[in-house]
Amino acid sequence: MDSLSTVTPLDCSKFVVGEPADESISFCSWKVVETYPDQFIGKANRPRAKPYFDKILEGRVWDFFYLYNPEKPSEKPRVLVPTVQLEDFLKGINRALGTSLAIPGGANQDRFYMRFGQGDTPRPRYLQRSRDQKALKVESFPDFEQKDYDNFRNAHGAIQQDWLKNWQMLVPRPTFDKKKNADKRAAQRRLERERMLHNAQEYLHLAGKGNGADVVLVCMDVEAIEMPPNPISEIGVAVLDVKDLDGVEPGPGGQNWWQLIQAHHLRTKEYAGLVNRRFVRGCPDSFDFGTSTFPGEYELPEAIMAILEPYVSKNRPVVFVAHDAGSDIRYLASIGFDVLGLSGLVEQLDTKEMHLAWKESDQGKSLLSVLGDLCIHSKHLHNAGNDAVYTLRALLGVAVEQMRETDAKAKGEEYRPALFDVKQETEVENPDDSW
Repeated sequence: MDSLSTVTPLDCSKFVVGEPADESISFCSWKVVETYPDQFIGKANRPRAKPYFDKILEGRVWDFFYLYNPEKPSEKPRVLVPTVQLEDFLKGINRALGTSLAIPGGANQDRFYMRFGQGDTPRPRYLQRSRDQKALKVESFPDFEQKDYDNFRNAHGAIQQDWLKNWQMLVPRPTFDKKKNADKRAAQRRLERERMLHNAQEYLHLAGKGNGADVVLVCMDVEAIEMPPNPISEIGVAVLDVKDLDGVEPGPGGQNWWQLIQAHHLRTKEYAGLVNRRFVRGCPDSFDFGTSTFPGEYELPEAIMAILEPYVSKNRPVVFVAHDAGSDIRYLASIGFDVLGLSGLVEQLDTKEMHLAWKESDQGKSLLSVLGDLCIHSKHLHNAGNDAVYTLRALLGVAVEQMRETDAKAKGEEYRPALFDVKQETEVENPDDSW
C-alpha cells in the first residue's frame, strides 16, 4: 500500500507531555476514529477503505492527547486526536481510491468537532506523537491534575453539562448488528412467553405460592364480517373465576375445570343475518354453551361490561385471555371497549404465546392446532362464543400439560397428552377448516 503521508496542518511538535491544548483546537476520540469504517462508510467502499484504517498509524504522524473525567479522576483517561489530522487522513484515502470520505454531517458531526476549555474547564493534554508505528503504545498516562477538578467544580452548571456531554461523545455509538438485535429480540420474546406460561400456572395454583388466588380469567374472542369495512358481528366472552377451582382437581388436561367456565355469546343485531363463508366457515347460529344475545352495535361495550360487572364492582383482579390477543384487543377498541384500560386488569395471557413456550417453538399455531396438540376435541369453531370457551380450555390444557411433560421427561418416561385416551363428548373439528 502506498504511503498516505501528507503535511500535517497542525504543528504539535513543540507540545510537552501534560500541556493542555488550546481551546480553539477541535478534537475527536481515537476510538471513534477506529470505528469510522464500520459506522460511516457504506458497504461498497468499506472493503476498499478498511485496509487503510487497519494500518492507520503506518506512514503517518498522529498527535495523541488525553483527557480525564474530573468527576471520576481515578478512571482511565480517554485518548483524542486533533480533528484536522483525521481530515488529512481521509483526504489521503480519497486521493488513493477516488472516494469522497469526510466527517459525517448531522448529529454525528459533533463527535468529530469537540472543543474543550470553556469556562476554564479541563482541556485535552498532550500525550505523545506517533510516527510511522504499527500500533499505539501508551506506557502510562500522566497523573490527573487537581486544578482540573477545581476548575470544573467552579464552572457554571450549564458549562459543566456541556463538558460532560462532550465526554460522553468520546465513546463510539454501538454498531447496529441486525442479526444480533434480531436474536436478542427473539430471546426476549421467548422469555416473555415462558413468564406468561409460568404466571398462568401460578394463577391456577399449579405452581408457585398461589399469587393469583383471587384472579378472574376473562377470555374474549371477536368475529368480524369478511368484507369491508369488516364490522364486528360476534363477541364471545368466557369467564373462569379461580376461586371456583378451590378443592377441584384439574383432571386430565384441566378437563374437570371446564364445567366452571361461564360462557356468553353476543351477536351484533345489525349483522346477525350475515355469515362468513369466503375465508372461514362461519357458524354464528351454533353457540354450544348457552343462549346468544343480540345487542345493537353501539350497545356492545355496555353488554360486555354487564358481564364483567359482578367482578369489577368487587374490585377483583382480572386477567385478560385471548388467542393472538393483539387482534382481539384492536377489534374491541374499534367499538369503544378498551381492554387495556379495564378496571382491575393485572395481566393479559395469550394462548398462542403460551403454546409456543410449551413447545419451545417460534411458529405460532391456530387455536384448532393448539387444541389438537392437547387432544381437546372441538366443534363449531369461528363462533365467537365457542372460541372463547375453547381458548380458556386451551389455556388450562397448556398450563397442566407443560408441567406433566416436564415431569415425564425428568423421570425418563414417554409423554403424551392426558386426554389422548379419554373419551370426550365433543366431536373432533375438521382439521381442514382454516383459522
